[in-house]
Amino acid sequence: MILQHFAIKEFVNTLQQLKKSPFLLVVAALIDAASFIAYGFFTTSISDRIVAQGVLLTNQVSSLLAQGKQGILYLLFQNPIRPLTGKLLMLLALLFVVTFIVYTAFQATSWYFAHHIAGRKPGYKNYVLTFAKLNLFWTALYILYKILDTYFGLRYVVIKKFSPEAYNMAGIILFMLLVIALIAAAFSYATLNTKTLFRTPLKKTIPLLLVCAIIFLNAQFLINQAAKVNIDFGLVFGIVLLFPVIIFLKTYLVNCLDHAQH
Repeated sequence: MILQHFAIKEFVNTLQQLKKSPFLLVVAALIDAASFIAYGFFTTSISDRIVAQGVLLTNQVSSLLAQGKQGILYLLFQNPIRPLTGKLLMLLALLFVVTFIVYTAFQATSWYFAHHIAGRKPGYKNYVLTFAKLNLFWTALYILYKILDTYFGLRYVVIKKFSPEAYNMAGIILFMLLVIALIAAAFSYATLNTKTLFRTPLKKTIPLLLVCAIIFLNAQFLINQAAKVNIDFGLVFGIVLLFPVIIFLKTYLVNCLDHAQH
């Protein structure tokens, strides 16, 4: 009953809104595509250097532990490893700045168009400024995740060398928290409120997430099938399908969460 009167109703409503705004759909999809390209262009080299630095730290820490020294976190901030840790933290800080600038520059406009398609017409300047404040929080949380992921990943690799049966439970828990944070961020961009996910009743959140997952997974399935026919065709088909689907999901979130708050 909930799915029928809430999630499906807004699904149909979103389709109708996109049909009435094809130009905004195309522009927003192109912005998302440009965002994807720009993020990869500006962050890939930084991410690669973070991975390389992590490997270097792992080798150094493993060597010291093999000599009988204790405490991974303690060793990271002691000579001779401290300079390596400092460089890693600087790279993470650089990733924070680049991620914040690139994501805000593109995604604020993309989400603004999603609001516009949904019939909500906030002022562009005010929306972008509010989005930037929200994104500052989520980007900081993402970098905190990267720091913890790097630390627990380093810790797991080191422990694995001495205890092959070790299990990376911390990494799994951290990933689950990341998924929750990503959902919370998407909800906040749709409403300009960081607390939206936690204020939306589960009876509405679950059907909403279920519909979004079904749409996205079906799009991925179609793209994979197209790639099996021809890799180049699959790439073009994926670009043409995926980014409009993302705009659909953003607009759908705006509609559903506006409905859920009333």
